[in-house]
Amino acid sequence: MASQSLAHWSGPTLMLGGLLLAIHYLTHPLGETPPFILTSAWAPVHFIGAVAWVLILLGSAGFYSQYSGKLGHLGLAGFLLAFIGGANRPGELLVVGTVIGPLIAAQAPSLLDAGGYLYSPLLLTVGLITVVYGLGFFLLAIATLRSAIVPRTAIVPRLSLWMVILAVPLALGFFFLFIIGSIAGLLFSLGLVGWGYGLWLNETSLQTDSARPA
Repeated sequence: MASQSLAHWSGPTLMLGGLLLAIHYLTHPLGETPPFILTSAWAPVHFIGAVAWVLILLGSAGFYSQYSGKLGHLGLAGFLLAFIGGANRPGELLVVGTVIGPLIAAQAPSLLDAGGYLYSPLLLTVGLITVVYGLGFFLLAIATLRSAIVPRTAIVPRLSLWMVILAVPLALGFFFLFIIGSIAGLLFSLGLVGWGYGLWLNETSLQTDSARPA
């Protein structure tokens, strides 16, 4: 029953998670150094991002539990990578983003300056997490397109899956310029909203078909 309920709400959950993640990227200060970390927007923005990722993980799990039989080995590999990588995001955003980061920025800002002792390790850690879940959603989106889960007539969901796919290589620009990573994150977020919308359309269609008299 719990798994059926999770699958039933996977579309709206993924839509809401993607929307909150888009808000996270749109309102995130344009940098990761102490002057940006100490702004009043930093903690609430990262809290919103943490909530977004919890919803995205729940929506992804519900989606996979419902369509795993159609997604094949590619979908399984994508889901595992997406979930394993994504599972690191809520804690990183909530603990490091809202608590530890502001404390260090206030007490020892030189550690988080570009070239500081903590700047590169944190950048590489976040980058590695992003690569893992990014590759996962990349494969999962391709498997979803191949499996005909989303009807060909549903233009918005299909375009949204391509947005997720295109956002992954663009996200590698995070290592070179913060704004490129933000654009990739926003593209990815909006793609998740459309993906969730497609799942909601499927669920609505199934309910309509079941309600029709035989």
